Amino acid sequence: ASPWPWRLPGLAVPRFAMGTVGGNVANASPAGDTIPALIVLDAVVSIASHKGIREVPIIDFFTGPGRSVLAAEELVTEFHFPATGPGELSGFGKLGARQAMTISTANVAFYFRIGDNRRIVEARIAFGSVAPTVVRAHKTEQMFCQLPPLLSWDATRRRPAGLEVSSAH
Repeated sequence: ASPWPWRLPGLAVPRFAMGTVGGNVANASPAGDTIPALIVLDAVVSIASHKGIREVPIIDFFTGPGRSVLAAEELVTEFHFPATGPGELSGFGKLGARQAMTISTANVAFYFRIGDNRRIVEARIAFGSVAPTVVRAHKTEQMFCQLPPLLSWDATRRRPAGLEVSSAH
């Protein structure tokens, strides 16, 4: 049984030294591993207080290192973002002393949408731990959209054929 008399979707009770995605975002650390991924997925943050619920695009949530638009009486309760589908690819990578339970030296998340012509028609790339807040790489995103068509697209694996993506553990 939960020690909490109420539950809010997206809000979890931390166990051991692990936190929640909401806590990671509310902390507003530029090294937060979940933040670049939520940014490239165009997430919207739901924030609750006694005044009600408001929604803020995650890109507008952070105002500086350790600072956000979150007021003292507010809680991050949910994240909303569109589901990815065929022709879409996203991923995350981090550089740190270890792959788990460590602050990132740097991290990156990406999202690519591949058009019918096998070209990247939309790219979003965000870096964490490299600036006072997570930053988008707009010029690099534009460069990806100007690349020639992918030679082969493996629709069953939702990534370019031959591309091996390793996950951080």
